[in-house]
Amino acid sequence: MQNTTTNLHAKAAEDADWKMSQSVLADFQRIAEKNQNRGISSFRVGSIVDDRRFHQLVDENKQWFRDRLAENEVIFCLDWNLYLLLNKYYRLSPAEQRIEAEFSTLCQFHRTLGVSQFNAIKFAPLSDGLNNELLKLRPRAESEWTEPLGSVCSRQIRHVTGKHQEILDRLLGAAGWLISHPSFLADRDGIRDQWKKLPEGSDHVFPLKKTTKIPRLNSEFHYERIEPLQIDNFRIAFDRFCEKWQLEGMLSWELPEPSGPHWDYFDFTDPEMMSKPAEPKTPFHTPVLVKDKMASADYECHVRNSAEHRFNDQHKWQAYASMFKVHHWSEIIANRYSDRKRPVGKCRISLELMSMIIGLDSGRISKLQRQYKRLANGESQDMSKFR
Repeated sequence: MQNTTTNLHAKAAEDADWKMSQSVLADFQRIAEKNQNRGISSFRVGSIVDDRRFHQLVDENKQWFRDRLAENEVIFCLDWNLYLLLNKYYRLSPAEQRIEAEFSTLCQFHRTLGVSQFNAIKFAPLSDGLNNELLKLRPRAESEWTEPLGSVCSRQIRHVTGKHQEILDRLLGAAGWLISHPSFLADRDGIRDQWKKLPEGSDHVFPLKKTTKIPRLNSEFHYERIEPLQIDNFRIAFDRFCEKWQLEGMLSWELPEPSGPHWDYFDFTDPEMMSKPAEPKTPFHTPVLVKDKMASADYECHVRNSAEHRFNDQHKWQAYASMFKVHHWSEIIANRYSDRKRPVGKCRISLELMSMIIGLDSGRISKLQRQYKRLANGESQDMSKFR
């Protein structure tokens, strides 16, 4: 973690009239300096659920985590650098301020959106714009490969990482289309109802992944015997849901994880696959641009596939991406401390919070919120006329 981030949190602690654990800050400072000396200050490793500081935070504040998980199956982090607005909106107690700040610091350190009970929730386009494979590759590529191999290799690496970053941005557009499409929302509600009927103690917790990639609860939770048929029926239904909508899974019920395209240059981002050519495959919700230079037959097949799913306005993928971020943060802000009375001017403060997080002005955010409601309710068919 960079020193500037640590300093911001320390300043927030002072101004909010509480002190974060000095040992936690000291640990972050030590790791930040160690990484900076290695030249990798912008990269973090490890998972928040393996961090002793996280387990200490949970152990000391079990009721807070239980309450937040009762409100939503996933606890997303709120950037504590916005503590003045957060405190004004939620009217946080000193204890809640400390918890939110430490949780935010840990999540940012580990590039994590949040936790379930207790698995890390990561979505590359939102977590940091780089997936784990590329994070592992990039420091090695920049430090070890570019110098001995010269500027040509350096340009190739920038080309690959740049294209990968753009694909991650387009995945936000795909997610935006999904969460605003009535048919997807109906299917999601159906699978969620089936999920809710699973017996207590089931190992189906977020992130929910297709096939056998569904993680188990943390070992500290009691695991009861489950009827195999009920579990199998849910897994089959969930796999069909993911196959129909071309998903890797669901990170929360409001956060689908769209499958990305399998194109040739993706081989380079995974060291284990560099010698194995990938089979070209483009999910129907992946926006394809002219510069992607897709073969004519593949492009025509993709257009037909998208049309069958009524995704005919892929050229508006950036608007869908913005709408997704607005909806995502609207849900998080609205559902945190959901039983608490909001202050006068709550709408203005909420818009101000989202504006700071997303980087859009309040007017644009309000417009995207209205457009989302029209799409989700079936009042509008697409974004073709949205400006």
